[in-house]
Amino acid sequence: DLLRERVWAAHPAVFVAAGASGSAHRALFRSGEVVGADLGVPHPWGVQITADDLLPDDRDAAAGLAWCRRRGGQRMWRVSVPERLVGKGPWRELPEQDSVGLFAAPAEAASHLAVEPPADVHLDVEPSYSDVISGYGGWMCDPPLARQLVTSHDLTRSDRGFVVARIEGRPVGCALVWWAGGTGVLSGIGVVADQRGRGVGRARTAAAARMAACGSRAGRHRWGDVRPDVVWMAATEQGARLYAQMGFRRVDTEVQLGPPASSKTGVMGR
Repeated sequence: DLLRERVWAAHPAVFVAAGASGSAHRALFRSGEVVGADLGVPHPWGVQITADDLLPDDRDAAAGLAWCRRRGGQRMWRVSVPERLVGKGPWRELPEQDSVGLFAAPAEAASHLAVEPPADVHLDVEPSYSDVISGYGGWMCDPPLARQLVTSHDLTRSDRGFVVARIEGRPVGCALVWWAGGTGVLSGIGVVADQRGRGVGRARTAAAARMAACGSRAGRHRWGDVRPDVVWMAATEQGARLYAQMGFRRVDTEVQLGPPASSKTGVMGR
């Protein structure tokens, strides 16, 4: 399936973008087909490696796992693989920790997504850093974590975009856009608890999808002169119905593998 292939081909590029943010707490790993990033946050998913949807060379995989152990210790790291590779090759000793659905749509279709927001909601595609942190950290109930995941430098990057939903000036939701591997990637999608169920998330996601499909912030320029051919995201079951209704198709399941259970005491949740 072409959408699935494009999504997995973009995985290493997303990791490269995440690890090479220019922030002092970030780090990037590469060895052969294995690519990884350290986001500098105290969560198991803060240190991750991936090797596309292929089984990597054993030496590259061993180097990647060793890097994870150095960066995240014995407990705080993950390996992202498609469901079909769980328990295979160099990943066979790593138990499943978590999984999310991967949803994708052709960029042409995503570019025409139009959802009118509620009358009191303003969607800002050129938000300030403080609004991004308020919106992102608000729905996560963790502004300090949001500041670690998004820096002020990120708002100047040509491979990043942001959409913030505001009600009477208050940021109530956020969506992050990456351009990586010739695709548009949506992440950090959420709405604060007291504003859910009103259509805010649907309108904000549609705006972010249009931005991702166009390959630019506010449509003023295209990232790397390459217009994306696919828009995709990783989503829990909670958001699956919404994204399916918006035209995104589930193309695979991304599984997070981690250290054996004997090493996991005290692991923080996602």
